[in-house]
Amino acid sequence: MVYAIVRSGGQQHLVEPDQVVDVDRLHAEVGSTVELNDVLLVTDEGDTVIGQPSVAGASVVAEVVEHGRDAKLLVFKYKSKTRYRRKMGHRQSYTRLAVKQILTGSEPRKNTKRSQRGAAGPGTRRRRTAKATKQEGAGGSVENVAAGEVQTDTAVQPAIETGISAESKKSSRKGTGKSSEGERKVTARRRTVRKGGSKEEGVADGP
Repeated sequence: MVYAIVRSGGQQHLVEPDQVVDVDRLHAEVGSTVELNDVLLVTDEGDTVIGQPSVAGASVVAEVVEHGRDAKLLVFKYKSKTRYRRKMGHRQSYTRLAVKQILTGSEPRKNTKRSQRGAAGPGTRRRRTAKATKQEGAGGSVENVAAGEVQTDTAVQPAIETGISAESKKSSRKGTGKSSEGERKVTARRRTVRKGGSKEEGVADGP
């Protein structure tokens, strides 16, 4: 028994020799012969060949019997509480074919499988190289630390300098606060002396 699964117009059809099948509208004259090459599966006397996605060399030869239009369908759109109503009809066009012959092809495509999981491609090679480089860099840094070598990272150096400058600023601010506090004490003492005695005495008694 010979049969095939052919795709035409986005639809898949199971066809056999001397069979009539309706497919989506084809641009061909009535009585002419058409050849459908998008064959997905072919079976010939128990031998089945599955395409990936189509079978190489396989085709279905058919004759155009007629062109027609299918029965009318009503398309009605409705939305509640909005007074929306749309009614229209549709008739799908089709082409009727009479299958004459199914050609399996002299060299059908074989099912090829990868012998190794994740075969090495360009992207795989790049990822492996980057991973090896990363591991080498990590190993070198560990060896340097184990040998007692001190390395200063360029990204850490600015942060250290920033911390030192911040500490110096804090210390300068603390010194400024102490001096201002001392000045405030002296000024308060002078004011107390001025209230109790003369201006010259307050100045003389001050520190």
